[in-house]
Amino acid sequence: MTSIVTHAMHGTAADDDAITDEDVVLARVIGDVWLSALVAWVTGRSTAPETAQHMETAVRLILR
Repeated sequence: MTSIVTHAMHGTAADDDAITDEDVVLARVIGDVWLSALVAWVTGRSTAPETAQHMETAVRLILR
């Protein structure tokens, strides 16, 4: 998951050398939020649109 997110942050052609330690930390936090949102959706505590909105908001706040 961390690799997917860090490469998405830099574009698909990103070289592993371009990925910083901070990128990895940010990707891990995004992965943690994603897992939490996924569990809420799967257990019926949120809808798919609510889950998508939660992720959009979290990523926007984390990456600003």
